Amino acid sequence: MGISIIDVTETLAEKLNLYCRRVDGNEIVIQLKNKKLDCHLSVVLEQDQDMIHFTCDLGLDVPPDRLMFAAGAIVRANERIQLGHFDMTSPDYRIAFCLTLPFLSSFAVDEDVIKSCIDIISNECRRFYHYLLMIAGGCELPDACLNALFAEPMGEA
Repeated sequence: MGISIIDVTETLAEKLNLYCRRVDGNEIVIQLKNKKLDCHLSVVLEQDQDMIHFTCDLGLDVPPDRLMFAAGAIVRANERIQLGHFDMTSPDYRIAFCLTLPFLSSFAVDEDVIKSCIDIISNECRRFYHYLLMIAGGCELPDACLNALFAEPMGEA
């Protein structure tokens, strides 16, 4: 048996000086940490389903009385994402970013592919973190605030 995707991910994490912990032959957890974000990325190889699944736990718990509001807010955030999505994990309703690569046997998954996935996940989590923090923390944000928060600047300075 050759090198696994989890081995490739572990080698990449070490090259990037990211703390990682191997759970088993099919899972590794990587700590993504910078000035604005400190979260844990679980990378799981689902060999029987021919896919690799990334789940980034943002450490944000949604109180039970805010579940419906948070669900709607997450839907609005997901409309602004091209690859992957935010979700609330069960049963504790923690906010996480999820990304799945299917059909692994159909293409070569190497360090570049894994690094691209980690970059996408890290960028989306950083981009939406304060919004999701406000949602989990009890702030009411009307759609106009969300639109302003993610408005693309136009014109010249």
